[in-house]
Amino acid sequence: MSEIAEINAAATAVLEIVRAFSQAQRERTAKIRRKLTAKIIVLNPRMKGLLS
Repeated sequence: MSEIAEINAAATAVLEIVRAFSQAQRERTAKIRRKLTAKIIVLNPRMKGLLS
């Protein structure tokens, strides 16, 4: 029984790490996306000026 409990605890720990990592990844992706969107908004008028 204790072996199963140990495996269960290890699996739970791994799941928590993966969950925390994917959460951090999501936040980082959102931050990068916001930065890119801001840059595109800044660049867009210039691009229109160059094209016209």
